[in-house]
This record gives sequence, C-alpha cells and structure tokens, in this order.
Amino acid sequence: MKLNRKQKIIRNILAVTALLLLTWAVQGFPALTTKQAVEWRVREYGIEEETEILYTSDWDETNRRDVIFRVGEMLGVTNVRKNAWIRTAGDIRLREAQSLTILYQTGRVDPTAILLWCSVDGAVEAECVVNIHGMLNHEVYDETYEIRAAAEGRVFRFPIVPKGTGSPNDHDELAMLWDFQNAADGQSDRDSRHTVTVAVKDVSGNVLETYQEILKRE
Repeated sequence: MKLNRKQKIIRNILAVTALLLLTWAVQGFPALTTKQAVEWRVREYGIEEETEILYTSDWDETNRRDVIFRVGEMLGVTNVRKNAWIRTAGDIRLREAQSLTILYQTGRVDPTAILLWCSVDGAVEAECVVNIHGMLNHEVYDETYEIRAAAEGRVFRFPIVPKGTGSPNDHDELAMLWDFQNAADGQSDRDSRHTVTVAVKDVSGNVLETYQEILKRE
C-alpha cells in the first residue's frame, strides 16, 4: 500500500524515536537531564530522601556545571557533565545546612570557584578571602585571593582565578590550588592550612554575617 505524505511523516518520526530509544538502551539508559543525573547519583549513595535542585551554574568550557541541591536537612554539591544529550553527575559532597554554608566543587582537578549558600535575608553581595598556605618544595607557600560576588538567588559564586604570570612558579600555584581542592575532601598530602572567610552584605554595604573555616590535613 502506498503511503501518503502524512503517513510517511509519521513513519519517519516513529523510526527516529525507535532508533533513539535503542541507542539509549544500549548505553544503559543514562540520565537525560541535570535533575535526573543528580537524583540518580544521590540514590547511589544510599540516600532515599527527595532531591531538590537549588542552583545550577552555566555550562563551562569543559561541558560541566556545578549543582547545589538539598536532601532533608543537608545541602549537597556535585558537578554534572554533558556529552551530547547524556548527563552524568560526579561525586557529591553533603554538608549540614547553616545560614552560611560553604560548598566546595567536586569532580575537578583544580577548583574554579567556591560556592556559598546563604539564607541570610537581605544579603545582596559577598566577599570571600581564600588563604592558601602550606609547605611546598621545603619552603612556605602563602597566597591570598580576595573575591567579590553578587547574589544569584541564595547563592554566591566566587571564581578562583590563578595569578600566574607565565613564570615557572605558576606550577607552584597550581599545585597548591590542587592541594586546596584535596583538603576540602580531607585528603591533603601536604602540611597545609587553608583558610576560607566569607562575609555577606546588604544593599548599603553593611556586613550582615561572617563565617570562616580552616581546611587542613588531619
């Protein structure tokens, strides 16, 4: 029987749909959205509570985005990577929610930002001072980064931009930023002590609340 134009269109749509479903099945039914990827990853950690997505950053040049989510009384952070239409969530970090909760990125060799969840009413801008301190090549390494950010809803994102000048010492800076990232996981292999201090302000520039924490090898 000869198909008319409408029937041919329907046939082609069904064929494409069947091919996409087959491809999806062959790849193990991966997540198709950021939310789905995070929910599935949370369940892999044995957490059955509902996952609420609170924040997603833009996709970066490596096709990754940071995601902040809530499960029960805990705040979590992960990164989601996209490959075509597939989404995959990396490791997650959970912290008890506070009025100011610092969240460190996951799934990255070097940190590109520090995230701050803020439940302080009236906070519209924030400052973050990061001090990287430790022993490197038998010498004391000490560098400070002062970063400002505007509120994105309840989130402040503080980009960490290396100060490298093209000299061989740039490798030292990257090594210590890598150590900072490991210290956030409690896995630093150096004698280091990194300090993160945040202060949130109102529209007039008045400090509403401050918080500081130290990352070091236990």
